[in-house]
Amino acid sequence: MHILVQQNSSLPSRKVQKKLWEAVQLPGRHRCLAAIHAALASGAAANAADASGMTALHWAASGNPDAEAVTAAIAVLLAEKADIHFKTKNNQATPLHCATTNASPDAAIAAVLALTAAGADVRAKTGHNGEPLHWVVLQTNAEAAVAVAQILITAGGDPGACLTGPCGHLVCEGCAQTTQVRQHCPVCRSARSGLIKVFLELVLHSVNVAVLGALFSIGAAPRPSNLGVQDYGGGLRTLSLCPPTPNCISTAEEANDPAHYVPQWTYNPEEGRGRKNPATPEQAMAELLAVVSTTKPEGFTPKIIKQTSDYVYVEYESPTLGFIDDVEFFFPSDKPGIVEYRSASRVGSRDGNANRKRIKALRLELQKKGWKSVGY
Repeated sequence: MHILVQQNSSLPSRKVQKKLWEAVQLPGRHRCLAAIHAALASGAAANAADASGMTALHWAASGNPDAEAVTAAIAVLLAEKADIHFKTKNNQATPLHCATTNASPDAAIAAVLALTAAGADVRAKTGHNGEPLHWVVLQTNAEAAVAVAQILITAGGDPGACLTGPCGHLVCEGCAQTTQVRQHCPVCRSARSGLIKVFLELVLHSVNVAVLGALFSIGAAPRPSNLGVQDYGGGLRTLSLCPPTPNCISTAEEANDPAHYVPQWTYNPEEGRGRKNPATPEQAMAELLAVVSTTKPEGFTPKIIKQTSDYVYVEYESPTLGFIDDVEFFFPSDKPGIVEYRSASRVGSRDGNANRKRIKALRLELQKKGWKSVGY
């Protein structure tokens, strides 16, 4: 039940005010606007709140299921001097907090866009230090959650809020199983919805909206131009070096670059089958392809794009957002028994060690066939 809470010196009647709270939630742009104007003409106040502290702006942002209607409603309310920063009594939530949880995906996106464009504080905190980005995990639609998160981050929201709850806990499936954490941390409590995986992936790749392009084709970044075996002259042929960002590893790097360097593999280690029963390059290639095809490190799905007698190129697609990582393997003819490799994330600047975890998972499977890392 709505109970009027005084925000202005002159109070409208509860009945009149209720009409405004209901009007801002009506679908259909023309229907919604007509009802809003009628309520305002009857004396309803834009900043009057109910017992929980919800104003018309809160109700429009969270409860209107129509993208066009919610955009129009927010515009009218702001023109009526509605307080975009007003916080509810129960949890100190702003209209922007409420907009992130709108059950309609399109309306949630529209409301967040309208409020951020009007100057809503994307770093506003609730009574439990929750920012709007924390509240996004309560959004039940994964695509809407990602889109809203991108809008908030672009408007100045802290991407780290996606990973760390207002209580300071790192968001993970493990902490979601702790009763105490679940009761006191809204982020951890909602981890069971599966949306946490969206945010982990989104943040670990340091996603930039301008780079991604379309909101719902997030992983569709162009294929890199530096793939394949590079000829550096003087007989030196190897895979590409890594960019400065820590989301790539390559055997072509120097050992004094621990952020990017990884050791080569040998499929004929001296202390193993290399001494008595060495594998041929053809056999080793078959073993590598078998492992690549059947191993899904961190849930990434492999797709072999190119294969020659001495080179393999594989695209790995992430399970939630479709990010593509590029992985290459090279059998240099001047280094018998050696395999070089490179693994790089296509977008972002960080990878959460996804590339190293992938290579380790592949190496452990190859070790069962007799392979080994050189020097390890």
